[in-house]
This record gives sequence, structure tokens and C-alpha cells, in this order.
Amino acid sequence: LFYTSGYHVRIEVDSYGQYEEVACTRVLQQCNPQWEQSFDLEVDGAWTICFTLYIHQEMFAELDVPVFSWFYNYLLDNGLYHHQMRWKSKASNKC
Repeated sequence: LFYTSGYHVRIEVDSYGQYEEVACTRVLQQCNPQWEQSFDLEVDGAWTICFTLYIHQEMFAELDVPVFSWFYNYLLDNGLYHHQMRWKSKASNKC
């Protein structure tokens, strides 16, 4: 980022086919913002988490993260995956 400006990130979850904002960071006035905030997100039924960076309320960049991928890896890494669990993969939608 090249300018000192008011940056914030909105976090949306694709919940049953509809995107819903679940969190928003505080606005930081710097050209290299680092948000050291944590959020508890409800992801039941979600396929994608979308992180959108805003400058002065205008979208600057967005990142779609498939929930299935990181959640499945988390379960595997922590020994929480059980074979009776069944997952369906679904193509993610754009925000």
C-alpha cells in the first residue's frame, strides 16, 4: 500500500449461498496496516470466507478462502478427523 489512508478489512462468510458480513476490523491510518485483532466466526454451513480490504469505503482488494480446505486441514492436523464425517466440495462464489 502506497498511501497513508484509512484502511479496514471486512470479513464475510458464504452462509448457505448468501454472503453475510461477520466481522470488520478497526480503521488504521497508515500505509502498512497490521491488524492484531482476533474474531470468533460462525462458519456453520459456510463454503467460503471472503476478506475484503477497503480504502475510504472503496474496495481495494479481496481474498476468497475456501472454508472446506483450511477446516479439513485443521481437523487432520489436530487428529480430529473421523472417517464417518463426509464433506462435499463446492465451487466458491465471488464476493
